Amino acid sequence: MTCVRWLRPNDPAWLKYLADVPHDIYHLPGYVETAAQSDDGEPWGLLINQQDASMFIPLLVRKLPAALSIDGWRDATTPYGYPTPLIQSPDDTTTQQLLIALKNTLRECHIVSLFCRLHPLLPWPQVSLRKVGRLVQQGQTVYIDLQRSLSEITAKIRKGYRYDVRKLKQNGFWAQACSWDDISYFRSMYYQTMTRIGAKNYYFFDDTYFDNLKNALGSALFLWLVFSPEHEPIAAGLFSHYQNIVQYHLSGTDERYVSQAPNKLMLLEVMHWAHAQGAAYMHFGGGLSGREDSLFHFKAGFSKQRADFFTYRLIAAPQAYDTLCTRWQEQHQVPLDEMFFPAYRK
Repeated sequence: MTCVRWLRPNDPAWLKYLADVPHDIYHLPGYVETAAQSDDGEPWGLLINQQDASMFIPLLVRKLPAALSIDGWRDATTPYGYPTPLIQSPDDTTTQQLLIALKNTLRECHIVSLFCRLHPLLPWPQVSLRKVGRLVQQGQTVYIDLQRSLSEITAKIRKGYRYDVRKLKQNGFWAQACSWDDISYFRSMYYQTMTRIGAKNYYFFDDTYFDNLKNALGSALFLWLVFSPEHEPIAAGLFSHYQNIVQYHLSGTDERYVSQAPNKLMLLEVMHWAHAQGAAYMHFGGGLSGREDSLFHFKAGFSKQRADFFTYRLIAAPQAYDTLCTRWQEQHQVPLDEMFFPAYRK
């Protein structure tokens, strides 16, 4: 017998389920609720139980684009980050049954499609996901195994980075974790950075987002700043340390100091701090949309270790999906981009 429950973030069953499975900040109800506010979606947790097996997915359920919408239909995505489905199952057959139940549930709730970002460092059932839906490798992410010695870890950092950090320190720059009262420095430098790199509007999170994120993650969220010899904040980053993983979430640099790359100093200091805290991994993430771009190249200088980054795409209502894609093509008069999902949101 299959039992399906849609959970609101304040439902105690949400945290109760997480208590028994490995997960990350992206699965926390407060995080999902915060992500929903910037992604124009409704925050939900979908819990499916089937005898001795279960599945939980944090979701943002969204209205369809107004120009394409079909009455009563919506679609779903996971929040920004790596909120992979959490599955407890004895075998592949049972896992596939859970995924089929997921597909049926979405269709019955008039949800056309589901887009999931999978966690590079948490386990998930590759065989079953390939059989029910589509699994796509987007690229790779960079991480450090902190269970090794600091000397081993430091030896793998790009030689030029080690030189740059030594030079910054010799010139009087330093980095440290700071009080949340200093978040205004981060916001200013983050917005500068997003403007400088031409980021999409999505990444210009408003001030409320950062305060809500801190309220959601509490002591698991850390603000780090880099200071100039004149004691002026010149770079900043947000990092989470939850369970055994430190995540590099967002960062920014004062445009006057970009050429000196002070965030190299920050990331190296955070790595030392994470090692001292007993974290197992420090995860840097990858390039934009999984590409091996300049952002990926920068992160890759800190470690030679890579993890595969996959997304999972599920079409729950094929007929409705095809209708939406046809309408999109009629409006844009260009072929669909089959690599983008869902294609009608390109």
